[in-house]
Amino acid sequence: MVPGPFLYIFNSSLVYQQKFRRQRKDYIANLERELRLCRDSAGEELHPRRRQVETLKKQRTELRELPHHVATTLERISKNDDDDDLDDEERH
Repeated sequence: MVPGPFLYIFNSSLVYQQKFRRQRKDYIANLERELRLCRDSAGEELHPRRRQVETLKKQRTELRELPHHVATTLERISKNDDDDDLDDEERH
């Protein structure tokens, strides 16, 4: 018995379907590989940025506390000057 055109079409259709599935599988594997590479490189880039953010937060905290520290220091200096003036007046 000679295969008819339907059998030929059916077999070629199976071949094309297998080829399509293989290509789709390869394409998905390639996308997953690229995604993994992107995540890895993004992770490497994020670590220094996070350290930089922490450093900037510390600097911000220090700068916010600076006016209070300066005011306290000036107040203490002012009180010492006033005390020195009183001591000078008592000596005379």
